[in-house]
Order: sequence, then C-alpha cells, then structure tokens
Amino acid sequence: MTSDTGVLANGGTTNIGSGKTGSSQTLTRTFGEIGVTQGSQIGIVLNANEPNGNSVTLTGLRLSIFNGNTDIFDADLAASMDLPTTFTGVGKQGFVFRLDTTDAAALQTILDGLTPAALAELRIGLSASASNATGGPETFNVGAITGEVAVVPEPATLFLMGSGLVGLGAWSRKWRRQRPL
Repeated sequence: MTSDTGVLANGGTTNIGSGKTGSSQTLTRTFGEIGVTQGSQIGIVLNANEPNGNSVTLTGLRLSIFNGNTDIFDADLAASMDLPTTFTGVGKQGFVFRLDTTDAAALQTILDGLTPAALAELRIGLSASASNATGGPETFNVGAITGEVAVVPEPATLFLMGSGLVGLGAWSRKWRRQRPL
C-alpha cells in the first residue's frame, strides 16, 4: 500500500466520498456502496485530528477485502509513517492511501473473476494503529478515487522552479547577446 501523504495536507482534494464519524467508523463498506469497480480505485483517507496540527505516527494500516465472512485479500502499509503535520478538524480531507500497482493488480485479478453483483457485495475492512495521537478522534474513510489526486507543490518547490526559470532566462539573454550574426 502506498501513500499520497502530503498531497491533501498541502491543499489538494480528491472525491473520496462522505466523511463518517462516531459509530459509523466501526462499519465496513461494500464495493457497491462506495462505487468501487477496480482495485486501483480504493482510497483510504486518514483524518488525523490533532491539536495545533501536531504529528501522528501511523504504525500499522491493513486493508482487507471480504467475500461474506471470508478474507480474500489483504494489503499492509509497508513501514511506519510519520505524519509531521496533521489537521485540526474532522472531515473528509486528510492523508490519502491507495494500493500500490502490484497490490492493485493482484486485487484486480480476483475482481475480474466475479460477477457485477458479487463484486458489489464485497466488503472493505480496515485496521490501524497510531502513536502520538493525543487529540482525536482520528478517523478513516474508505471510498472510490474517481480522479487523480490533485498535487499542490510546496512553497520550496515553487521557489526552486522559479529560480531555475529566472536562471534560464538570464542565460538565454546572455547567449543571444554574445552570439555572432
């Protein structure tokens, strides 16, 4: 499982479904309820609600797919992930996790063998543990990623790109002045 962490933390958005709170956090969702038809569409949003945007460390995240009571697929976050900046409110924006290409392809092989009705009845379950979580409630939302996650560059990236463009412009002007006619 890979993460697009920082993407939404920097201001981008993705259509991942409605935010769930309270007792709805303990429910599983079906593929049909969230509109998933392909393994690559599964998105998990962690909304880490910490005071003053303090950090949280995600030490485990497991996605499980169930056909009835049978676990037919699992994917795990490969390593602990420190989320140095979090959010200060509960909603449907947060840190986005999705299956890496290998896991998405393995899940798709399973999904391709199912009828549309059986596919719609598959359930998605999550388990996770976090440390340094003090503010809560930390919530997860599972949904279908219906488009690309918008990437918003960090200010340092914009500065570096702008500096490079200015440098290219200066070099081009100097080159044009020095070139023989």
